[in-house]
Amino acid sequence: MSKSQDYDLNVFYVESPGQLINAMEAIYKFKSKWKLLIRYNGDSINDKQIEKVLNFYMCKSEPVFTSGEVVKVYSFTHFFTIFLSVLLFNGKAKKYIGCHKSKFLKPFHILRIPMVLMDDGIATLAYLNRLENEKRSFIQRFFSTLNPMDLFTALDLSSFDVGKANVEKHNFSFLKSLITDSDDSSKVYFFGAKYIEASILSEKSYENLLTQVIKVYEGQDVYYLPHRGEDRSRLNRYKSIGFKIYEPSFPSELELVLSERKPTVVAGFFTASLFTTSVISPNTKVTSFKIPNELINTASLNYIYDYFSTFSSIYELEA
Repeated sequence: MSKSQDYDLNVFYVESPGQLINAMEAIYKFKSKWKLLIRYNGDSINDKQIEKVLNFYMCKSEPVFTSGEVVKVYSFTHFFTIFLSVLLFNGKAKKYIGCHKSKFLKPFHILRIPMVLMDDGIATLAYLNRLENEKRSFIQRFFSTLNPMDLFTALDLSSFDVGKANVEKHNFSFLKSLITDSDDSSKVYFFGAKYIEASILSEKSYENLLTQVIKVYEGQDVYYLPHRGEDRSRLNRYKSIGFKIYEPSFPSELELVLSERKPTVVAGFFTASLFTTSVISPNTKVTSFKIPNELINTASLNYIYDYFSTFSSIYELEA
């Protein structure tokens, strides 16, 4: 590939269905040549959703979605070889990544390879908060895997200090073009999260919070949508609390587009699904339930809920 062609190539690396959606929004917006590296991690739910999301876009009539190259990655060695070849032979191509914490990318962060972060939601807010607040010595900065990056995001970052980073905004324009107005006034979607699996909350605390949520929507059909990383053995307990269980085949962004009757309300704690819903379907009511600081044993989540208050209603829960 010639030097002039380098500038026309965008390279994307993603590890989850949601990251793949962001990559496709970038592909749709830029209308440039692209190469998409997709890592399959062996988790059946994650990998099946990735395949369904990929097929969704490949079956669309948009020529840009079928004019690039998709490379499926199954190991670090495979990824390292491909990514290194991109750096050597397509060095001027822009490189977009789905998560700043990816273990596969650590060597390239240490080498300060220029990359663009396109992970909308909590991970991006956490990245910016850490970047803003961490004070480190020169040695710590030199070896840190926290690599300052440009951003491709739907988030409004006007309240954050992004330093010298270039911020490229998008608003899920492709998915918004597919959304319908039909909704179901009796339906509430509550997006679960893997807080127990990540040791953020105990089982008892999580179930206590869910019991409070159900009381808020008494008399309505409240569907619990588990995160792909949640232990399915607990779902019957959530059902006994009063939730109906709904396991979607697609990430929340595509569920909104594909559902014939959308929920009138979407809710959760501090999941990115709430933010993306507010962008893709502005008429849908969004509620964020605030986990008490004493349960998580940190006040650092306040900046997340402060941001969420700009697009959702915040409902305070009790410990």
